[in-house]
Amino acid sequence: LEIVHDMAPKAALFYGSATTTVNLASSRNFMVSRGVDVIVDNMVFFDAGRFDGTSAVSRRAQQLAQSNDIAYVVSAGNFTAPPLN
Repeated sequence: LEIVHDMAPKAALFYGSATTTVNLASSRNFMVSRGVDVIVDNMVFFDAGRFDGTSAVSRRAQQLAQSNDIAYVVSAGNFTAPPLN
């Protein structure tokens, strides 16, 4: 958040934390209720399926983003192999 604040000091920033997919949904809903324009998701739930539009969790995120005109960005590669030398 510090880097984002440095680049956009007048932007309202929200931070959400989740330990379950239910918490994640609550956090997303809170952010939508606050009128956010962008959600950046760096959460990993190994039991929630792929986040490529095929799992229930990713479909809900897609629906939420589309119906509220929100850019929803998901990190990728958190658990990849070490880089090649």
